[in-house]
This record gives sequence, C-alpha cells and structure tokens, in this order.
Amino acid sequence: MYQWIEGMFWRVLYTKGRAEMKVAQRLERIGVEDYCPVRMEMRQRGDRKKRIWVPLLPSMLLVNIDEREKIKYLT
Repeated sequence: MYQWIEGMFWRVLYTKGRAEMKVAQRLERIGVEDYCPVRMEMRQRGDRKKRIWVPLLPSMLLVNIDEREKIKYLT
C-alpha cells in the first residue's frame, strides 16, 4: 500500500518512444517507485496474430519521487 510522505509527488517522466517498459524496469532496479499503465493488444503480422503489451501513456512514465532525489536519479 502506498503511504503519503511529505514532499513526494507523482511526476511525469518523458522517455524515448517505445522505451517506457525498459525505463520502468531500470527505475525499479535502483529503488524508484514508478507506474507504467499498459494494456494488451492484438496485432496482426502477416498470417499470424500476436498479443503485445502497449503503454496507455506513450513516451510517458509516472514516477513517485522526492524533489531532492529527483536530481540524483533523473540526470
């Protein structure tokens, strides 16, 4: 469950296109709380159909980080 901590807010982090999931994994590894909403989509490639995860916010990621830590992690 999330706790309210003074000075911590959800911020939008802009990424390169199609890099949202990779950036989210890297942030989790260093201990930064993030949220990347995704949905499953069926895409057809030639004669086959494939299920893929597509971000709801293209090129964006939500990050819960303290103002002081923002400079430390996001530079």
